[in-house]
Amino acid sequence: MRRCSQTITLLLFIFYPVISLSQGSLPSSQDDTITYIIQETSVQEDLHRSISEIENQFSQNPFGLPAAKNEQLMELFGEHFAPQKMQSPIRNTFQEQYNRDHAEATAESLSQQMVQQVLEYEKEFYTLQGIRKRVVNRYELEQNPPNQQRTQLVDSLAQQMDLASMEVESRAIIFRAMVSALSDLSEQRNFNEMQINDFVQNFRNQVSSQINQQLSNRLLLKYHGLETAPLQKYAEFYQTPAGNWLSNTRTQAVHAALQQSADEFMNALDSIQ
Repeated sequence: MRRCSQTITLLLFIFYPVISLSQGSLPSSQDDTITYIIQETSVQEDLHRSISEIENQFSQNPFGLPAAKNEQLMELFGEHFAPQKMQSPIRNTFQEQYNRDHAEATAESLSQQMVQQVLEYEKEFYTLQGIRKRVVNRYELEQNPPNQQRTQLVDSLAQQMDLASMEVESRAIIFRAMVSALSDLSEQRNFNEMQINDFVQNFRNQVSSQINQQLSNRLLLKYHGLETAPLQKYAEFYQTPAGNWLSNTRTQAVHAALQQSADEFMNALDSIQ
């Protein structure tokens, strides 16, 4: 399964009609507010990153399945963890956790000019142009490392957004599904539930020990060239009740989408010959 970020962005706009705001206007309905928040906060890209991390590990066939069976497994993985599969559970979570005051305050904050500068950097990061810019930005960061203030700012933002726990658990959900699937399909290695739980916990601990540095490096790269003031404004939003609501809802939405896909993936294993 190789899904480029351009495909994901295209699918996002296909499944979520574009809500564009003119100066001073905000979404007028609950559905439009949810759509706008999902679009602006790049929820889809967060899902894709976690999926890709695990896909890259297991595409190498670590359990030594027959080549044809492993190919079927990865195709099934791609089918059930495809972007269009994630739309309904993401939206359902936002609807279940909807708080009018927090959602409207979130939409208003996201529409502000300084915050929009940050969001544009986030969106570009996953486009083809953004991927190309990463090479240049990475080189510039190596030649001129960010100062302590900049690093502390992005680390604070990651903490306020609860990115570490969101990503650790996201990878753990997908990892469990893949280990369970490989155990079911392998003729040489079969694990009981306790063993799988141990594998997942060890994996979770390993990811947790590395995630903060990974996030710091990623955000420094993502926001390279962006002035400090917009980032500070964005971080301040996540310290508000509305920002806390968005962080929690976004995390729940990502995990719910991944868990639903993992369950459906496991239920479809019988199709592999």
